[in-house]
Amino acid sequence: MWTPTPDALATDLDDELVLLHANTGDMVSLNGTARAIWNALPATTHTITQLLQDLGAPTHDAQADAQTTLDDLHRRHFVTHA
Repeated sequence: MWTPTPDALATDLDDELVLLHANTGDMVSLNGTARAIWNALPATTHTITQLLQDLGAPTHDAQADAQTTLDDLHRRHFVTHA
């Protein structure tokens, strides 16, 4: 299960979602796909992949996009995986 870390602060701006890590100061702007993933948390990789497919992504692309986005957010300490 992927979940946001307690130190991940999210600010919803009109066309983007900005994440700020309270401890590291790291900041990231999420595009439409990454924003949809963030808004679905907490969730499993399978659930996120299904969400992306429901939004029109082909199966292979949905799996790759979900894993790449979640791995990047994990590497930057915005999400945890258990």
